[in-house]
Amino acid sequence: MGKRDWVDVTVQSMMSANSIRKVGSSRQVSEIWKTIS
Repeated sequence: MGKRDWVDVTVQSMMSANSIRKVGSSRQVSEIWKTIS
């Protein structure tokens, strides 16, 4: 998987996680972003 695909998947899971639980997801997402960048 390329980096771009990874970002797409991250954004998608971030959106679905957001609808389920908004608070926990933003924390997870920033962790993920640190990992990718």
